[in-house]
Amino acid sequence: MFRTICTSFLLSALSLAQQSAAPKALEPGSTAALVEQGDALLGQGKHDEALALYNQALDKSPESYQAQLGAGVALDLKANYSDAREHLEKAIEFAPASSKQQALRALAISYAFEGNAYKASESEMLVFNTRLAKNDSIGAAETCDELA
Repeated sequence: MFRTICTSFLLSALSLAQQSAAPKALEPGSTAALVEQGDALLGQGKHDEALALYNQALDKSPESYQAQLGAGVALDLKANYSDAREHLEKAIEFAPASSKQQALRALAISYAFEGNAYKASESEMLVFNTRLAKNDSIGAAETCDELA
């Protein structure tokens, strides 16, 4: 049940990252197009195919936040947690400020999948503190709920 909820969160978060950008025609084969195609495949449960597209995107743009996040989520869903966290940590590094919390939460879920509540809470606390500093009490409360 927990894994299903976390999987739903990861896929929703990935979708939200793509929706935040203004819709526009993507150049076929571009990093953004590959990530968008990977997201669609990931949503269909085609983890291997999605990962292949994310890897193609990373070959073109190693610092692509979206490609790092997508690869991390795909690997997480394949239960390849160590490799997933390498990508998720890079996603945190490359994420714009507005997306850093999403990558931190994905990292927390990766640790939770593996049953490492302590490491999961480290990432969640960073999200909590960021939300609290921005006077986002509702968001901070949601993060507290996840920590409980």
